[in-house]
Amino acid sequence: MDNSGKKYNDYDAPLAVPAYKRLSMLYEKQGKYKEAFEICIEAIQSGVEQDGTKAGFKGRAARMLRKAGISPENEIMNLLT
Repeated sequence: MDNSGKKYNDYDAPLAVPAYKRLSMLYEKQGKYKEAFEICIEAIQSGVEQDGTKAGFKGRAARMLRKAGISPENEIMNLLT
């Protein structure tokens, strides 16, 4: 949907998309931290940074990194700062 809207000059990316939040929460509850992290990054790259929490998807992604014990690439770290 976001890619379809980008062809219009007056289109703004949605501020929040509940599906990203819900899917990342489901993955987290299942212990699939890497998948939860990837959903957060996809949301951020799509222009959706708010998830209803103070830190948003950036904070959620950072938390999933710690839980998964993975080291992201520099490009991903730049998204989180």
